[in-house]
Amino acid sequence: MVAFEKFSKLSMEEKAWYLWNGGSFLMAYESESLRFNLFRINNYYVELVYNLQTNDIEKIRAFFTDTLLVPYLQKIDISELVE
Repeated sequence: MVAFEKFSKLSMEEKAWYLWNGGSFLMAYESESLRFNLFRINNYYVELVYNLQTNDIEKIRAFFTDTLLVPYLQKIDISELVE
């Protein structure tokens, strides 16, 4: 699979191709008009932001930092585990 540096320089269409053909989907959450999809490729994460109103991809960004995972981690329901 593609390295982080190379992935970051790809076009939006090429990034989407790599996500569909080799990325591991982890989770998603939605706001009023956007769907945020989290993938993993090799040793980094990729976020695909999809506009639900226009049916278009708004942004694809690759990252390593855990701080960008916070919105996803906040959506995980662990209430059944702590009861």
